[in-house]
Amino acid sequence: MDTKTLVTQINVNIAVKDIEPSLAFWQAVGFQITDSVPVDGPEGSGPLGFAIISNGQQQFMMQTVESIEGDMQSFKGKDLLSSPVLLFIVVANIDAIDEVLQDFDQAFPRRETFYGATEIGYYTPDGTQVTFAEFKEG
Repeated sequence: MDTKTLVTQINVNIAVKDIEPSLAFWQAVGFQITDSVPVDGPEGSGPLGFAIISNGQQQFMMQTVESIEGDMQSFKGKDLLSSPVLLFIVVANIDAIDEVLQDFDQAFPRRETFYGATEIGYYTPDGTQVTFAEFKEG
């Protein structure tokens, strides 16, 4: 068996209290909801329980703790919000990112790294820490 073909894609599913507060953050950097399910089920109209957030080929998922516990009973009562997600996103223009996210809380200021990236960190409203990195050409 060729184990190199076993995994075809990896996505992160971020556990959050509520999805809606973080949507403006992700929309500011070009992401949009491409699929979603309200907490009260596929035919419901309540707040979101699950969402796929995409920008071209890049995507991740957000799911409320309430929805996770409803889907998978083994998670009921677990502290899903204490498992931090640290996202690292490569971007073409760090200045543009800094401009569109100026109203969001910074996790850390712009810095130059030993591995050739200019980085800046932000917190989404749900508390996820996101590092944006622009690599120098050459």
